[in-house]
Amino acid sequence: MWYYEVPPPEGRKQYTKTAPMPFEAFGPVLAWWANREENERAWRVSAEEIAAAGWNLDRKNPHAAAELEHLPPEQLVEGILAKERRIIEMMEEIRGLLGPASVQTNGGTFQTALIRD
Repeated sequence: MWYYEVPPPEGRKQYTKTAPMPFEAFGPVLAWWANREENERAWRVSAEEIAAAGWNLDRKNPHAAAELEHLPPEQLVEGILAKERRIIEMMEEIRGLLGPASVQTNGGTFQTALIRD
């Protein structure tokens, strides 16, 4: 099975439902199709490989370099803090669902109680 990666235009990360791929983006694919050869955008996967993967046709381009997104430190910090806040919210929800609980320590057991407003 042949695969061909059509990269999004400069300044875009991907095509979406609201910003779909225009027909013109297929120009390189149509030119390549008549004389298919493997290159940095095209590759083959055997039927055996696809069968071994449970017939999953989703494949990453093996010729593509791993792309890393480098964000400014301020943006990284804000993203991490937002995730930490969400984790704390989720843990509070879990604690609320559990109610009063016993906590095991090395010295024995003690009760904790939740105080709700």
